[in-house]
Amino acid sequence: MKPLAVHVCKIAFWGADHQWDGNLFATAGAQVDIWNHNRSQPDKQASNRIAE
Repeated sequence: MKPLAVHVCKIAFWGADHQWDGNLFATAGAQVDIWNHNRSQPDKQASNRIAE
């Protein structure tokens, strides 16, 4: 069995969720990324890093 798509990120994914109808899914790790199945980079990113 082959995967339909492979998404690579610089951080580890701790969790993932997807829409039942639509092309978006989210991954969570050190930041939250919103992905589109048709793209290789996240559409949106959110993190709560403290500025140094």
